[in-house]
Amino acid sequence: MKCLQLAGDEALANRFIAGLMPALEGRPVLVAGRGPGGNIELTCPGSSGMLSVLKSIPPFLVILRGTPELAAPVIWCGQDPPEDLSSLIMYRFQGDDPHMDSAGIIDRIFHLLPQRTGEECGKCGTDCRGLAEAVIAGSREPGDCFYSAGKVVVEQDGRMMEMGEFPSRMVEGAIRGLLSSLKGYREGSGLIIRLE
Repeated sequence: MKCLQLAGDEALANRFIAGLMPALEGRPVLVAGRGPGGNIELTCPGSSGMLSVLKSIPPFLVILRGTPELAAPVIWCGQDPPEDLSSLIMYRFQGDDPHMDSAGIIDRIFHLLPQRTGEECGKCGTDCRGLAEAVIAGSREPGDCFYSAGKVVVEQDGRMMEMGEFPSRMVEGAIRGLLSSLKGYREGSGLIIRLE
């Protein structure tokens, strides 16, 4: 699941979402934010309705609105972002952008980090916020996270299992190696294997 945070002016945030949706090609997007009274409100922008998003859990992208709480990229909507957010800001949207590079933003959004401190995990050499800041600054890659999603997705009883890039590469290599001798196998094609 990819995660993006929107902070700043609410009207500009709405315009940013509207401008981003065409680049997502109808993929399911869930927007979560706090409404009046502090309750969590969920919306599904674009053509995808709530049912299609729920069927696709986890959705392609989750956009969090309001005060950023996670080690994920921030889009700041407006002028003068607060200092404590500056290291997580990937893009500043001021509403007068002649051409918002939606595709570039999507390319740079990385999978949601496991939200751990260096003491809890630290397998990348820092905590999740430190890695997120480094990815946004361009000095690290999303794949540096031990739990980053590789090409192999394993679900058990409908829940995705945490699998880092190294175990993902091992599983992919073993499966492709075993299947390469089968008639009809095409190198580089996508595979679906189901164990009941």
